[in-house]
This record gives sequence, C-alpha cells and structure tokens, in this order.
Amino acid sequence: MEEERYRLSKTQVLAAFAFVIALWLGTLWFGLTFFPNWERRGQFGDLFGSVNALFSGLAFLGVVVAILLQRQELSLQRQELRLQRQEMIASREQLTAQASAQYALALATIGQIRAAGAQVRTEALKIDAESRTPSHRMQWIDEIKAAAMEIENLADAVESTVKSHTVK
Repeated sequence: MEEERYRLSKTQVLAAFAFVIALWLGTLWFGLTFFPNWERRGQFGDLFGSVNALFSGLAFLGVVVAILLQRQELSLQRQELRLQRQEMIASREQLTAQASAQYALALATIGQIRAAGAQVRTEALKIDAESRTPSHRMQWIDEIKAAAMEIENLADAVESTVKSHTVK
C-alpha cells in the first residue's frame, strides 16, 4: 500500500511534462517579446545560467538521495532475508519435533494394540481353562486366539512401517 502512495499516474507525468514545456515556451515568448534585440536577449539568457547550475545541483542531490534510499531499502531487504532464514530454521526445528512426537504417538498406539492383543489372548486362555470338558466351546477359543494373533501381526506391520518412515 505504501508503494502506491509514491506511484505517479500517466496523467500526472504528462501534466508535469506539459508544465515544463509551457514554462520553457513562456520564457522564450517573454524573451522575444520584451527584449527586441539580440544583445538584450543574450543578457536575459545569461540570467538563467545560475538557474541551470541550481537545477544541475538539485538533480545531483536527487541522484544522491535516490542512492541513499536504495541503500536503506537494500539494508532492510537483507534484514528481512535474515529474519526469514531464522524463521525457516525455527520452522524446520518445529517440524522435526512434530515428527518425533508423531513417532512417539505411533509407538504408543502400537503398545496399546499389543496390550489389546495380550488381553484377548488372556481372555481366550481363561475361557479355555474354564471349558476344558465341553468341546463345542473350542471353536470359539480358536477364533479368539486367531483374532489375537491377527492383532499382534497388525501391530508388527504398523511398527515396521513407522520405523521405516521416521525422520532422523
């Protein structure tokens, strides 16, 4: 938004250009009208020698100011880049910490899955111990044991996947 404040429109540039041309033509008209001979016109023109020196000095001053402003702007840009680099480093550290936290969470989840598998195996063993004589319960015990083994295999697969995709 600040850049737009200093931006000149085409109309403003053309108006300034027209003003300078009109001022130049006005001085030409003034010199031709009020100074009829060439000697007086020459003296009138010599009056503007100091104005030329003034405008040359102002132009040089404008160049110096532009260089100083550009230097200041470059310094601000370098500072901004330095801050941006620091922010990127901090962001990278945060991402690494997040990856470590996710890895730890995945390991905790694997531990929970293993605990659930062990609990299912325990329940199956309890049912097995309680029902040694009735043979019709054996199929349920075998299915519970298979489910516990499936949970254990799932935990192993998740663990190997997490370990192979960790950020170190």
